[in-house]
Amino acid sequence: EAHAHDHIISWSNPGDTVLDPFMCGGTTGVACVKTKRDFIGIELDDGYFKIAQDRINQAVVNINKQDSLF
Repeated sequence: EAHAHDHIISWSNPGDTVLDPFMCGGTTGVACVKTKRDFIGIELDDGYFKIAQDRINQAVVNINKQDSLF
């Protein structure tokens, strides 16, 4: 995730949309949530898509919890 995070913050700004055409487990999507980027992911394998969906949704929940603390 650190590798995806580094590329995302180097090549985009908060609010930008990042495209990941080979989403796999959703690492790019999780990093986008954490860095306030929008995300479009493409994945053909249903198993990987479900994993990515769960990970990204959990990242959103965690971010919302952090935001509600302040």
